[in-house]
Amino acid sequence: AATETEITLPPDLSEPLYLGDIIISLDTALKQAQEQKHALIVELAWLSSHGLLHLLGWDHPDDQRLQQMLEKQQELIHSLDAGYFDGFCPYSTEEDCLI
Repeated sequence: AATETEITLPPDLSEPLYLGDIIISLDTALKQAQEQKHALIVELAWLSSHGLLHLLGWDHPDDQRLQQMLEKQQELIHSLDAGYFDGFCPYSTEEDCLI
């Protein structure tokens, strides 16, 4: 039996590990993109990265954890950047952006 410090892995690591689904309303994403004055693809990247982090166990029960999650989202988005996200900052001021 596994102790609290041991991690039990699936027996066959050659198969994909199903974490769950990410559902995004395109209508809502488009509305939010327009409100935030950025492209739909930026909003979709933002929402999908947020959903992915939730599937990986991230949560934001307080402001500090929310800030950490937002920073990780921005890091993920910029690591995949193909020029779509140049100048994208999800915070109220540019100075708050880490990347």
